[in-house]
Amino acid sequence: MSGVGYRPPAEMVAPESEAPSPQSYYSWYSLYYWILGILIIALVVYITVDTLTRPDTQFIVGRFILGISPYIWGSLGLAISLSLSALGAGWYTFVLLLIPRGIFTIGSTLLGTTVKVPRVRTKNLISVLLCEAVAIYGIITNVIMSGKLAQYSSATPQNCHIGYAIFWAGVTVGIAEFSCALAVGLIGSSAVIADAQNPSLFVKILIIEIFASAIGLFGVISAIVTILPLPTMA
Repeated sequence: MSGVGYRPPAEMVAPESEAPSPQSYYSWYSLYYWILGILIIALVVYITVDTLTRPDTQFIVGRFILGISPYIWGSLGLAISLSLSALGAGWYTFVLLLIPRGIFTIGSTLLGTTVKVPRVRTKNLISVLLCEAVAIYGIITNVIMSGKLAQYSSATPQNCHIGYAIFWAGVTVGIAEFSCALAVGLIGSSAVIADAQNPSLFVKILIIEIFASAIGLFGVISAIVTILPLPTMA
């Protein structure tokens, strides 16, 4: 028996297998990562407490800090400031889940948009220059900080102070420039798309981008104020 409105009896129809919903997968993965995270935190806490309390493996923070050469602290500050500035300006980082930033973001968006709207290619290069300035900020602070490093006879309190100041100035500059590159890169990428749709939006978004680039200047100014009064290691 066949026909347009014919439906077979229910006992003749094979039951459909219900596919698991994405929510169930998500809940299982969330539970897995929560348990894994709790186990890792518990292991780290146990090792830390055991290291700090056992007499044979006691770890004293002050002794560890003073045991490192001030020259090493200063060199680490130089490396952190320049590497984070260049990393944020030009490429992307593996630490934050491969999130693109800086020239990588602006360049890829600009190249794709220029194919359809060629007029956006010239004036949106300003965003690339603002990202490049982030790396230049890191180089400038590196030159200033490296002038304070020199050979010294002993790890005097003054030399330790210089090394610690250079280290934290480098950390400040690196984080400030990295954050600046993230903001400028994302805003610059959006500026390309907005300019392709409505040319009158370019100047308005450029003002936002300029204010975002000021974050890098704040880091440079704070580092210069910290480093310039310091004498050279002796």
